[in-house]
Amino acid sequence: MDIKDAVYVLQLHEEEAKVHHQRLHKHSIDCFELHFFLEGSGKLKIGNITYSIGKGSLFVIDGNIEHKITADKDSAITYYAILMQYDSKDAPIISSLYDKGLFKTDTKQRFLFEEIKDKGISTNKILRLSACYQLLGFLYALDFNYKGSTKIENNESTNMALAKATNYMERHIFDSIFLDDIASYVRLDSSYLVRLFSSSFHTPPMKFYFNLKIDAAKTLLATSTLSIKEIAAKLSFCNEFYFSKRFKEVVGEAPTKYRKTHLQLLGGKNIDV
Repeated sequence: MDIKDAVYVLQLHEEEAKVHHQRLHKHSIDCFELHFFLEGSGKLKIGNITYSIGKGSLFVIDGNIEHKITADKDSAITYYAILMQYDSKDAPIISSLYDKGLFKTDTKQRFLFEEIKDKGISTNKILRLSACYQLLGFLYALDFNYKGSTKIENNESTNMALAKATNYMERHIFDSIFLDDIASYVRLDSSYLVRLFSSSFHTPPMKFYFNLKIDAAKTLLATSTLSIKEIAAKLSFCNEFYFSKRFKEVVGEAPTKYRKTHLQLLGGKNIDV
């Protein structure tokens, strides 16, 4: 089993982003895609079956079957998508999950998915392998606990303040907020909030917030016609040069190179970087 791609999609309102994320697509026959929805509402069409999606909806999709996400009008969908290539020994559990369709689970699982995403896109082979085993364990537990569309609770208690803090960060992704702003919103001491994030995400809250901005930047680079300067301004970086420097530190390549590699606009539009 190997993680081919893992993304966090903070659904943006640019039309180009909607075109990409709501496109009809499929993957190779030995892959499956897992979608875990955190916010928003809409439909997910898998083959000839259409499901309603909402907070906590989770799907394991056969990579060889065409599928498409459609957001409801005025709804911004936020979700994790993980594309996996699996071995023949994992085929039975994957096939079992295909047949079950919609799962309803606790959005606290986002902490697990965030960790899997970060490890899954790492260049460190050990971290990538760890993410694979974490996800495989999650899938077996999901199959074992399945009861139609009943809710699967997270066995590990997660402090609700973390969910509240991350939701606050997502709502202010285009602003500049500070640690005291987040701590005040969740009514916790800032030093205690740092310890919570460090324990759950292995990163302090402001770095987590910065990484959300980088995730949003990656989406904008891949799916919009905004220039690098416009993206930097939209995400409240002081200037495009600082944005480019920090982006390269995290992603490993400059925004211009990332855009050329990941450009997903339909019609092959030219982008003024």
